Amino acid sequence: VVDTYKYNRLSNRFRPLPASATESLFSVDDDLLYDCRLATEAHAEWQRRRRDPLAKPAGSRPMVGFAPRLLRAGKAYDWVDSYKRPFVKNTLFVTKGAFMHRDDYDLLWRPEFEPLVAMVDEHTTAEDISMSVVFAAWRGVPPV
Repeated sequence: VVDTYKYNRLSNRFRPLPASATESLFSVDDDLLYDCRLATEAHAEWQRRRRDPLAKPAGSRPMVGFAPRLLRAGKAYDWVDSYKRPFVKNTLFVTKGAFMHRDDYDLLWRPEFEPLVAMVDEHTTAEDISMSVVFAAWRGVPPV
């Protein structure tokens, strides 16, 4: 699905898609490709976690993707740290390939996040990390 918008804003990539025929949506930058088998496995994991009766909180909607990252308070971001032992990660860059529930696209557009969206659009950057942080904060579950 390709959506077009009146204004060219980076945050548009996370506009809600209520007409989506599926519960899960895969978001990825247009310069990245994933093998169909990997995407199928990631989607199966998303579905498994979606149905997991032990998931906390109950009925949680997971974010499952391919680009985990480690963000540290007060330090510059370095993506390489996520891929060194002990492989600690605390966020997921949605735009590098991730499945999310279609309703979670509404989160970024909540009134309390308006300043964040404005900052993303003004600086034309950080929409991926913003969506990940908003998702984790609102849902109370880390990305997978």
